[in-house]
Amino acid sequence: MTRRDCLEIVSYAKAKGFQVSLLTNATLMTPEAADRIQALAPRRVEVSIYGATPATYERVTRVPGSYARFVRGVHLLRQRRVPLLLKMPVMTLNAGEVAQARALAASWGVEFVFSTEIFPRVDGSLEPLRYRLTPERVVRVHEELDGSARWRAEGGGEQQEQCSGTAGSLFTCKCGATSLTVTPYGQMNLCTALPIPQYDLTAGTVANGWRRLVALVDGANASPGPAYECPSCSLRAECRQGPMNAWLETGDLSPCLPYFKELARRERGGGTRDSRPH
Repeated sequence: MTRRDCLEIVSYAKAKGFQVSLLTNATLMTPEAADRIQALAPRRVEVSIYGATPATYERVTRVPGSYARFVRGVHLLRQRRVPLLLKMPVMTLNAGEVAQARALAASWGVEFVFSTEIFPRVDGSLEPLRYRLTPERVVRVHEELDGSARWRAEGGGEQQEQCSGTAGSLFTCKCGATSLTVTPYGQMNLCTALPIPQYDLTAGTVANGWRRLVALVDGANASPGPAYECPSCSLRAECRQGPMNAWLETGDLSPCLPYFKELARRERGGGTRDSRPH
């Protein structure tokens, strides 16, 4: 919603036959914008929630008054019966309010999902990882919310299938197989969080760009490199790491990341109980 022409873009996409979902924090929602979104009949609007209380929410956003604007935005969409999904990125700043946020969503009659994945920035900065929960805390959050250390895919199905190495392939997700991403600047990439190969659609064609993506994935699967451990790893069935995670942290698609190996080990061992003597 920071783009003033956001809804014009959505209207154009709808006119071209696209199915549309919107991701927003709802803080810039107005009655007029909510009316237009209702008229566009999106598949759903996914709204980020950063905390269940003003103090925690604004500890994350660092914007005074943003919680009240978030609540107002959600209510404007609810009043118009727009299909909603509340999505909570769980981090060190708000991990204590996941249950509260789920209860808040329930009180509004809105579906709720959460994700404990925190990624580096696409420019290579690892700064966001300072807010990532430890593997032990991740499993504890899932045990408290789901009653089990073995969690379903988070994000309402938006999360990629992660690399488990069961098929001996680096990519087991849909990137370069049935899906792609196009940025606002006309670059065709594997996905939003894996911004390669940055094929320029303003100077080329969708067909040529797709061939570039397929070749990238096929090449990586055929020769993942010596750092690729997935097929021989005993933890592959529990591992949540994908090539995207490795690329964002190291610039290489294939290395095993200790964080995800420890997370897989704790999931297999029954979560927080794994840290106690057997």
